Amino acid sequence: MIFVNDNGPASAESLAEFESKLGRLPDDYRDFITAHNGVELSGTAILRDPDKWAVQTIEGIRDTEFWHEDFPKGSMPVATDGIGNSYLMGIVGASHGRIFFLDHERSSETQEPLANLSLVAESFADFISRIQDFDFEDPEAEDLFHILVERRRKTEAQRQAILNPKKPWWKIW
Repeated sequence: MIFVNDNGPASAESLAEFESKLGRLPDDYRDFITAHNGVELSGTAILRDPDKWAVQTIEGIRDTEFWHEDFPKGSMPVATDGIGNSYLMGIVGASHGRIFFLDHERSSETQEPLANLSLVAESFADFISRIQDFDFEDPEAEDLFHILVERRRKTEAQRQAILNPKKPWWKIW
């Protein structure tokens, strides 16, 4: 897995402040944050899984002020796929440290319990270990690449439609 952009290590002070708001993070995620505090992956990587999900960024620690509006309670974002979907890590109870997938098209999921989302990995370390760069020799990877390009096009078209109210976003589909 190749990093295009690496935010560098998080300071001990910023990590302590972050954990004072959310509680102690799993050790595997803490290790990542103290080394990288967020990265952008080269091209589009995939998560080795039966569904072959894309991963574009791995999130570092950041301001938590508005998470209650965007993510299910008891979770935090740890990665994105580049088209608005998020990978969330449970930070409380039985979900602590587990990674789930939140589809941006199903915004009502933010009100559902985290356990109702698709479980992607049992730990952050497992999640990271399964990320790989596209293998363009693999026909499934090529199909996924074209699907992601189309999703990105639609997402950008939605953004442009929101900026231009003469063409409502729901008419672009």
